[in-house]
Amino acid sequence: MRVSNIKTLARHVTVITAAWAALGSAAAIAQDSGSMLEEIVVTAQKREESLQDVAISVAAFSGRQLAELGLTHATDLVKQVPGLKVSGAGGGTVTAFSIRGVTQNDFASGQESPVAVYVDEAYISQSYVTSFSLFDLERAEVLRGPQGTLFGRNATGGLVHYISRKPSQEAGGYVDLQLGEDGRQRAEAAVGGGLGESVAGRLSVLREKDDGLIKNDIGPNTMQTDNYAVRGQLLIEASPDVDVLLKAQYGKEKGPRGGYAHHVALNGAFVQDPTATDFFGYRDADGDPFSVSQDFPAYYSAKVTDLLARIEWRIGDITVTSVSNYQKITHGYGEDADVSPNDVYNYEAANDVKQGSQELRAAWDTESTRNVVEIGRAHV
Repeated sequence: MRVSNIKTLARHVTVITAAWAALGSAAAIAQDSGSMLEEIVVTAQKREESLQDVAISVAAFSGRQLAELGLTHATDLVKQVPGLKVSGAGGGTVTAFSIRGVTQNDFASGQESPVAVYVDEAYISQSYVTSFSLFDLERAEVLRGPQGTLFGRNATGGLVHYISRKPSQEAGGYVDLQLGEDGRQRAEAAVGGGLGESVAGRLSVLREKDDGLIKNDIGPNTMQTDNYAVRGQLLIEASPDVDVLLKAQYGKEKGPRGGYAHHVALNGAFVQDPTATDFFGYRDADGDPFSVSQDFPAYYSAKVTDLLARIEWRIGDITVTSVSNYQKITHGYGEDADVSPNDVYNYEAANDVKQGSQELRAAWDTESTRNVVEIGRAHV
């Protein structure tokens, strides 16, 4: 055998040995960490099941995972879920999720999307409040469609579901504080525990603000965040077979969305000619995309009051669940459409919506299947 062939064979043996050792190490690490993997229980089929047992395409994140990934807003899920996208008119004022390319292209705020958004089993019908702050969540689920009628109409593309952390008899809580540039402040806290032998409660709060991403030379900065929210829940064990969950939540958001555009002096021929102006003699002097001169500061604001009652009644092998929800939503949006110090065209829009929904369903197990039947659903 030639010396060159021996050297080649030796190199191959070395590579194979190293690869085998690396594979063994990876298997050992996986075996050691397997016991530490957190089991995620989802409600993708309107009942609690392990994620591994659900026979549909689901992406789920526990509350702990959401915090560790730094996901603080509803639309942040697109960073972690393949096939999930988000788009929106007015700089994100109207938000539409897209799953596998199925979405809503009409940017009118009252148009419902084929990708539905739910919070604690309650449907969010208005697209301008589907991008909200996340706090004290138990988990978030993304179901790739179609979902048929299990989650109601307009879920042909799938749905996004956020589930709040529920009260329990075990006392506990947490405080999370964050500070950052441009005056960013974020505080999140929750406390809960037993209030009696059959009653448990939980109170969660959020406060978030900053100085604004865009500096306005002639007025208040734009793209500011000024959010706060509070959620109170009571879990009542009315009897060994009946559980009642009551939730009241109020949130107000002034988000870093909507109404921002930089002057056209940054684009096209204006870049080539620094002396060029618009029809009113205005031109962007510094060329800084984070600095504007607008007579009308852009804004986005939303106020949401959310009341929910969930009753679960176990009758033998059948579980009957009632979910009642009421929402009052007030929304406002404005932008300096001419993007200049001149008072030429300032656009504003506002919406005031009240909605109610009622769902009643029954679920039971057989030897081979798990069944969920909608007894009735109404949405106004």
